[in-house]
Amino acid sequence: MELTRPWVATAAQYRGALIALAGRGVAWMPSLTSRTGLFWLGLSRELVRLHQWLLDLVDEMDPRAATNTLDTWERSLGLPESGEDIAATNAERRLDVTAKLLAQAVITEAEWIAFAEAAGYTNVTVTQASTTMCTCNSTCNAYVQGPYYDAAVMTLTMTGTANTAFEALANKIKPAQTRIIFVYV
Repeated sequence: MELTRPWVATAAQYRGALIALAGRGVAWMPSLTSRTGLFWLGLSRELVRLHQWLLDLVDEMDPRAATNTLDTWERSLGLPESGEDIAATNAERRLDVTAKLLAQAVITEAEWIAFAEAAGYTNVTVTQASTTMCTCNSTCNAYVQGPYYDAAVMTLTMTGTANTAFEALANKIKPAQTRIIFVYV
């Protein structure tokens, strides 16, 4: 997943800012090869390194983009749960962490779409088949007596091939009263 990144700084930009903030006078307006000029250059390079580290830290705060903090995310969420295998790749680990976080919240259609896209699917749509409880006295007998007997049915339609691991994760984070029908096109 590609996240938009804030402003990326260069050493020249930081050097210019440092010189602009420095005192006035000949001592503070050095040539690039003088000791003071090299000091500003070295300091600006360290500020760029710090700037990049902070940008990376922001990425690590989002489990969909985390790499270095995946272990911490997993520990804090109790992953892997007992009886489960550890995910093989970082992408699968990110998906497990995201699924666990989503399981703790109400999930919107946009979040279902983002979840499926994070698993590699495209053209994802979510359709709610039933928004009310069906009973034996309802006119919706197909939902009561057929394969869709839950109170709410949601269809995830997406481009790609069936993935039982993704379906298991989706069924784990869905609300208890919801049935998910997976349609792959």
